Amino acid sequence: HNYSKKSKVLFSGGYDGVLRAWDPIHLTLIKSLFFHQSCILCLDVDSNSKLLLSCSHDTLVCLWDINKLRYTATYGGHKSSVTCVKFVNNRSSFISLSNDQTMRIWDLLTGNLISIFNANFELKNIFLIRKPEVLLIGQIRFQNLFDKKDFYKTTQLNEDIYSCDIIKDSSKIVLGNSNGFIHLFDLQNFKIVLTTKA
Repeated sequence: HNYSKKSKVLFSGGYDGVLRAWDPIHLTLIKSLFFHQSCILCLDVDSNSKLLLSCSHDTLVCLWDINKLRYTATYGGHKSSVTCVKFVNNRSSFISLSNDQTMRIWDLLTGNLISIFNANFELKNIFLIRKPEVLLIGQIRFQNLFDKKDFYKTTQLNEDIYSCDIIKDSSKIVLGNSNGFIHLFDLQNFKIVLTTKA
């Protein structure tokens, strides 16, 4: 699910492939939006609450107009389920992750594919760190979007990261993993400095 603050609409993606817009106060259905042919796996609302991205088992990414509550564009090319989408770079581009073990960066306006990163591991979750150009992916793997280097990574965790938050005015981030642990991760020294059970 995802919430658009300016339009005051709550969005949910269903196992049936239907994107639904809800009144967040009364939890009443405003509209059902149809395009995906399989389960919707991730949603992301842009910073201006005007656009919404959705991705699905059907290997597609869709762009939606929040104000008009309608579909506007499709982005295809992944060979397996698209597991995560995220707006980046002041909404001029977005990232998609897939079970085909690739991360793709797209130009939002033209629909053109900017670049493909082959990860050689499953890609499920993505979090923006510090700047829109730097990402945390999966099992604490970092990638600078706009250089062509391989993934920077640490092998300290073997579990997928399910949640992430940045500590304000700090070089540390808080991570939650699939085994129920919380980790404090130091970005400067690139290591976990504290772990506790949630």
